[in-house]
Amino acid sequence: TDEGIRLIGIPRPTVDDVVNGLFTKLVFSKRVATALNEQAPDVMYLRERVTAVIPVRLPYPTIYTVISPDACDFFFRHSVSHHPGNLILFPYKRTIEEYVCTRADQTIVMNQGMRKYFEQKGINPVRVVSIAIDDARFDRQRDDAEEDRIVYVGRFDYNKRPDWLLEAFADLDIETELHFIGKG
Repeated sequence: TDEGIRLIGIPRPTVDDVVNGLFTKLVFSKRVATALNEQAPDVMYLRERVTAVIPVRLPYPTIYTVISPDACDFFFRHSVSHHPGNLILFPYKRTIEEYVCTRADQTIVMNQGMRKYFEQKGINPVRVVSIAIDDARFDRQRDDAEEDRIVYVGRFDYNKRPDWLLEAFADLDIETELHFIGKG
């Protein structure tokens, strides 16, 4: 298009896809727990709420990273607006997330707001590890003729939410190119 944005429609998962995905993750969770018990790790690092459900019950020190606020109460409206099925799924996501967080020895979140949210839920300790870009660290000399661009690098799947970047980019009033690099 003239704005430099190309939108590609991706079908939303059906109920069967959601149920199969949940079942698959739970089977994977059980297999991971079995493998971890065979390894007896010094520390476990878990990143996905459903696949963490069984391993988090093991007797090993556990660090869990909340990779998305999509199960936090403050995210409910946004979650439902992007997928009406979240009206039903959201309470389950939140319950599973809180279950995993309360059993982990440490929870990592991406900002102070999320830290406060989880601490108010009685989850401790919560540590902030920002995944945002610190512009000051990336300040560099640039040729004025060089065009500004934003680059997304990652999988093109629902969990990575490249569609949110497209939505945010569409709302910007700037002369910048948006590039996507990845597969999916």
